[in-house]
Amino acid sequence: MERLKGIGVSPGVAVGPAIVALQRTHALRFPISEAHVDEELVALERARQRSHEQLAQIRARIAAAHGPDLAAIFDAQLLILDDPLLVGRAAVLVREEHINAEWAVQQAVDELASVFDDAADPYLRERKGDVQDVAGRLRMNLSDEKGGPRDLGHHLDTPCVLVADELTPSVLAQLDWSRIRGFITDAGSRTYHTAILARSLGVPAVVGLHDASRRVPAGEWVIVDGQTGDVVIAPTPAEQQEAEA
Repeated sequence: MERLKGIGVSPGVAVGPAIVALQRTHALRFPISEAHVDEELVALERARQRSHEQLAQIRARIAAAHGPDLAAIFDAQLLILDDPLLVGRAAVLVREEHINAEWAVQQAVDELASVFDDAADPYLRERKGDVQDVAGRLRMNLSDEKGGPRDLGHHLDTPCVLVADELTPSVLAQLDWSRIRGFITDAGSRTYHTAILARSLGVPAVVGLHDASRRVPAGEWVIVDGQTGDVVIAPTPAEQQEAEA
């Protein structure tokens, strides 16, 4: 159990498993049930295929306009996309760890990037940028495949608590509050527009936690007290029962 103290900006108590959303890197982290693994793998493969089509089109356009030497940049990206250490590794993580495809891609990228960081050849080290570019395209296509913020939390069997580095008013306004009981963010203050909107919606919220998005594991149960600004990570059964009473 761990306790955090932030700024309570919208009263009420929310209890549920955490979904972690990193808006700055467009990464979303949450556990999935066994029943959703195949669905997640299908979405990952469709995103790979769409990314391949897009990169092939970009390569052809650059080759026609500027020649094959410049287009070779995208030959490298196509090879990265088909490398089993990227999408193949992400699929293994989805299957074995039951995590969402977006976060599996991020983990696979982190592992692959460390290989490039350790390379003695400066040229190889610089290829990390290509890996990150390809991963960003994959995540973008995964997002398109799954829908927007309105669909956040639909993979979970119980309503959740959203944990984010930051949360813009436009995203907040699109969320389905029948699936999300409350939220906490690293950024923010009492006059944060997101906080003002949360109060209007009657959604329990705590902001200004600085590093909650790194400290709260996806799927871990969380208690949020939007009045006091208290957040409890991994509460005891007694604390959880009291908060839900």
